[in-house]
Amino acid sequence: MVVISPVLVLPWGFVTVKSAFLAALTVFLASLIVKYQVFKKYNAQHPEKILARFYGAVITKTVFMILAMLVILTQLQPINFAIFFAVIFLTHFLPSLLIAAWKWN
Repeated sequence: MVVISPVLVLPWGFVTVKSAFLAALTVFLASLIVKYQVFKKYNAQHPEKILARFYGAVITKTVFMILAMLVILTQLQPINFAIFFAVIFLTHFLPSLLIAAWKWN
């Protein structure tokens, strides 16, 4: 998505491409944080530890995304807010919503 999102909005100009790239990069880096924190010392014999690491990683991911969005939206102007938040929604929330909807069918 870090590459696909900016390419899809390329016809609308540099600001839109920059907004899409920064949004997709934010979600990608946040996902890497979760992956690293949860699976850095994976031990299948202790599932309670992996669950605790998962919850800690989600908290860290949320804080990271809030801080990253704050920096991007205040320091890296100009940003197309609509594209920025649309790409964050599409890359962060839509996959979970689609999986949840698929499980109901």
